[in-house]
Amino acid sequence: MELKIRNDRNDSFLKDVRKLEKRAKVIGVPFAVGHVGETVETHPKKPDEKIVYQNYIVTAGDLKFGDYRLVGTLDTTVSGSACLVHEVPGESVPVEYRSHNGSCDHCNKIRSRKMVCVLAHNETGKHVAIGRSCVKDYIGYDVNALLGFHENFSKAVEAWENDEFDSFGDGGSYSPAFDTVRVAAVATSLIRSEGYISRDTALDQEIMSTRDSVELFCFEPTFSNPEDFAEYKRWKEKVEPTEADVETAKAAIEWIKDQVADMSYTHNLQVIAQNEYVERRNFGYWVSLPNAYARAMEHQRQRQAETENTLNEHFGEIKKRYELELTVGRKCFRDSQWGGKYIVNLADDDGHQFVWFGTNQLAEEIKTGETIKVKATVKDHGEYKDIAQTVLTRVTAVERELEAA
Repeated sequence: MELKIRNDRNDSFLKDVRKLEKRAKVIGVPFAVGHVGETVETHPKKPDEKIVYQNYIVTAGDLKFGDYRLVGTLDTTVSGSACLVHEVPGESVPVEYRSHNGSCDHCNKIRSRKMVCVLAHNETGKHVAIGRSCVKDYIGYDVNALLGFHENFSKAVEAWENDEFDSFGDGGSYSPAFDTVRVAAVATSLIRSEGYISRDTALDQEIMSTRDSVELFCFEPTFSNPEDFAEYKRWKEKVEPTEADVETAKAAIEWIKDQVADMSYTHNLQVIAQNEYVERRNFGYWVSLPNAYARAMEHQRQRQAETENTLNEHFGEIKKRYELELTVGRKCFRDSQWGGKYIVNLADDDGHQFVWFGTNQLAEEIKTGETIKVKATVKDHGEYKDIAQTVLTRVTAVERELEAA
């Protein structure tokens, strides 16, 4: 017997299996359940949602006693014209028993019975229907323990196979999964229109975070006021991802797969990216991906622009002093046990790159974007990130022209 168990029911399923395995061992019934993989299907009513199933194969030996084996049981108490049929795994109850009237082939009495046992002769294959209380008299064996196990197993299978699609999202334990590209595209659309809003920022500013907005988009709430529902629909139409958003989401997913997982954050995104779906509990990670991708692309563009305006050559001769007109780039302060110093990156109009480790008043006062005329000595010819960099020392101002604060 093959079973598909919804992810949110898997723990409960395994708990039931352990109970049945324990009982089967006590009464000597062969019973085993093996996991054979995972499948993802589209929700029958909500195309954006994915349903994750765990697949199992249930195997059980023949429930034999003497010359007979149990192939199934009938419950005639549900309907007057038909009965419920519970088959033993690997066995088949003949079609004619589906409308059994509750008669027992041993005592010949007809009455409503909760359990009628359908037995098959091991040699002839002939089927008989015997009331549970008559089975011992008919075959000479007390099989109540076996019948009890089969009854519990049948009830469990019925519960496991009931998907209850109509109750999805109505407060049950069901946690749907969504297409990874779709969720990333919704996040991309929201970030494009209003920027990325973290949970902390949302709390400080009393607004909705990007994650919460994506959840609101995916999980349609119930509205008692028609006007509120109409407003919600208008909002969804406004933030519905464009084709460009979808393509950006796909690019972000491919990008994260190629990154070095030097942080758990990157690793977690890569794990999610390997699947076709993302569960609601992982939305926080996943909706941040488009923002991380956008920042990485912006940094890449800036680096490319810097490289295009950079002359990858050293300037001048070491130990020779020059008068230069330079523009201040990045500047930072580093402190140590020998005192503090400013690390100043500069460039000339030709694209030569310079670095100065300054400790004087000029190093303290100059600002990023400022153009200065200085006298400086070339101390060394180095390299930074594969770009030629000329190290300056003894830098003094000749003239300063403030271009940027």
